[in-house]
Amino acid sequence: MLRAGIDFLLRSQNADGGWGFRLGEYTNSVATSSALIALSDGLADETCIARGLECLESEARTYGKYDGTMRDLFKREATAREQGIERWSYFVLPLMTYAFLASGRTLEAYRETRRLLEVQQPNGSWTDPDEPYSTFHTFVTLFYLSKIRDRLDMEQFDRYCRMLDLFQKEEYESLLLAKKDRLKRIILEQGLRVSDEEFVLTSGKRSRYYYDLKPVLLDPASISIIGEILWELTKLDRVNTIGGPESGSIPIATAVVSRSYGSGRPLKAFFVRKEPKKHGTQQWIEGSLNRGDRAIVVDDVVTTGGSLLDTVQKLKEINCEVSRVICIVDREEGAKERFERLGITLDSIFTHADFGAVI
Repeated sequence: MLRAGIDFLLRSQNADGGWGFRLGEYTNSVATSSALIALSDGLADETCIARGLECLESEARTYGKYDGTMRDLFKREATAREQGIERWSYFVLPLMTYAFLASGRTLEAYRETRRLLEVQQPNGSWTDPDEPYSTFHTFVTLFYLSKIRDRLDMEQFDRYCRMLDLFQKEEYESLLLAKKDRLKRIILEQGLRVSDEEFVLTSGKRSRYYYDLKPVLLDPASISIIGEILWELTKLDRVNTIGGPESGSIPIATAVVSRSYGSGRPLKAFFVRKEPKKHGTQQWIEGSLNRGDRAIVVDDVVTTGGSLLDTVQKLKEINCEVSRVICIVDREEGAKERFERLGITLDSIFTHADFGAVI
């Protein structure tokens, strides 16, 4: 019986090295991963295994994700997302990882194990973000992670992760510095006003320099950079939503959630009104913010932090936890210290000192 099943698998390998649900069907990542696991313990020659693994690698390079029905979905590209091209990744990835490990491809197994750990959702599950409690995907992932752990050399895996972290950190810091430098130039050109006459700030204070970042936030180049920088700063945070006070936070949060889409851990966005709507729902908060959510609060410019503190208070009233607060420019006039007294970290892309040379 076992031999007959093995012979069938060997006969049904597709021309491109993969397997489909039926003989001759297009390659399917689930079927290919499962077949490789079944054949890996000396039941197929190295050529058969190598072709199957190369087929899976080719799918990843071509389509960017492992998916149960990739080719069929990409024939209908216009409706691909509605068909769920990302959902199967959470099911296929643990199968893929174990297939590499069982087939002796240790480095690839390390790489995919690392990916598995990175795409775990904030609530602890492994699932499509639109299905927050898929026990099936989580069970499959934990099952194969336990099998992977038993076969991996954990010391080598730890060394691999440390080396990858170091490489990614160096690459990240280099790219981040370049993006920050470009954003700083845009702010100097479009968002910083200096005058002999004093401006009145939102806090009521007066200053002869004024950060007017609305033109920057509405510029396609700079808002794209802001989204990239803030996503890099926050992508490892265990949060599920981002937003802040009306209106500076709106384009910022939108840029970040747009960048997060397709990452395996997309964020949702919200904003807090300056005053409640006078019609309809008459609510303070708009967008995706639910009781018990964990949020990052953002804004463009912070002076004393008053409007941000009001936002934090509104979130606490509906039992939401604020992970941290981030702004584009901190004028360094006491906001950071106010948040520290509340146990909340205020981070910024720039501080006023970064622009001191031109003021």
